[in-house]
Amino acid sequence: MKTLAIACRIALFLTLPSVAHADAYLAATAGTGPAGYRSTEVRGNADLFDTPLNLNALAFISDSFSGDSASQSAVGLDWTISKLATLGVSHNQQDDSMVDMSGNSISLSLMLDTLWKSALRTRLDLSHGTSAYQFKQLPQSVQNDTINQTSNRLGLSQDLADPLTLYISHDQYSYDKDPRKTAQYLMKVSPRRSSNTRASLLSFPDSTNNFGITWRALDALSIDVSSSKTTTQLDQEQKSRRLGIDYQMTDRLNLTVAVTLSTSTAVVTKQAIFPNIPALTIPAGTVVSPATNDRYAELGLGWSF
Repeated sequence: MKTLAIACRIALFLTLPSVAHADAYLAATAGTGPAGYRSTEVRGNADLFDTPLNLNALAFISDSFSGDSASQSAVGLDWTISKLATLGVSHNQQDDSMVDMSGNSISLSLMLDTLWKSALRTRLDLSHGTSAYQFKQLPQSVQNDTINQTSNRLGLSQDLADPLTLYISHDQYSYDKDPRKTAQYLMKVSPRRSSNTRASLLSFPDSTNNFGITWRALDALSIDVSSSKTTTQLDQEQKSRRLGIDYQMTDRLNLTVAVTLSTSTAVVTKQAIFPNIPALTIPAGTVVSPATNDRYAELGLGWSF
C-alpha cells in the first residue's frame, strides 16, 4: 500500500510541467542520520498558465533500522492577489508506525515593504490550521477517539541589507483532548523515536520558536543558519540547529547541502499510565522516551524549467 501511495505522489509531481505555462521548480533531497535513518523528499511548484495561481506539492518518506518509519504528503495552492498579499490553502497528510494525521491550513503573506516602497523586503506570514490524529496500535480497551489539533503561526522575514535576510516565527498549538497518557503509552511500546521532529508525530507540540538568517554570499551561493526550539505537551524540549548551503550550478540546476543537529530531552511519566489495566500499566517515573542527540545530513538537487 505504501509503495502505491509513493507512486501516486511521484505521479503528481510529474504532472507539474504539463500545468506550468510560466515558472516551475522540482527538487529531490536524500537524507541520512543515526541508526540507519534515511529519508527521501520530492517537492515542486508551478505557475498555472497565465493566472496568479501557483500549485505546490510535497512527498516525504523516512525509515530506520529500528522500524521508526514516517511519510508525509502535501498539496497546496497559492493565489497572488496583489503585490501586497498572497493567500494560500493546503492539505497535509502524515503517518508513522503509531499515528495517522491529516489536516488543512490557510495562510496569508503580506509584503509590507510595498506599503513604504522600500528596497529591503519585509514579509509578514500568518497561518491557521487544523489536524486530526488517529492512533493505530492502541488496545481496544484504551482506544481513544480522534484528537484534534489547532495551530496558529506568526512569522516575519526582513532583509537587513542586500545580502542578508533575517526570519523568525512562532507556532502555537492546542488540542481538544489531553493527549499525554495515550502518547506516553505509545512512546513506551514503539520503536526508538527519531529526534528529527518531522519523523515523529507523538510529541504533540505546545509551541515552536524558529530563528534564522540567510546570507547570499555570492550571486550563485547562499548560506542559511537556523535554530528552533519546541516545547511539547509531554514536558519535552526539542531543539534543532541547521546549516544549509545552496549553490546555483547553472541557470536551471541548483545543489543543496544541509547538516542538522537535533536534540530532545527524555520523556518521563509523572503519574502511572492506565493504572486500572494491569497488563498495560506504566508506573510513574518511567522513561518512555530517552533523551536523544543526533546529527542528520541532506543532499538535494533542484531543477527550474
